Amino acid sequence: MNLFEFNALDITKKSDFVWEWGHYLTSRKTQTHNLIIFAVNDFFAQVQVELATSITTQINGITKQDIPVEYLSALNPENPFVKIFLKDNIIPVRP
Repeated sequence: MNLFEFNALDITKKSDFVWEWGHYLTSRKTQTHNLIIFAVNDFFAQVQVELATSITTQINGITKQDIPVEYLSALNPENPFVKIFLKDNIIPVRP
């Protein structure tokens, strides 16, 4: 499945796909949500979970180039799934 096909799915199918095929990379919290990044095929999936209810409210596929900068410092370059994305030097992971 490519990014375009993934983003065309409804949230339930996106969730099923991420939980089956995604590989957890990192997460961060805002005041209201936990934002989790998974590696999926050749793109990332950002899963947004409401903290108060633990309900997944949004899942978006994003390109490697569009990963939010807030995640970069949290990526573990020793994670084999991160290494796959780093092989093309597309994601500038911070030390």
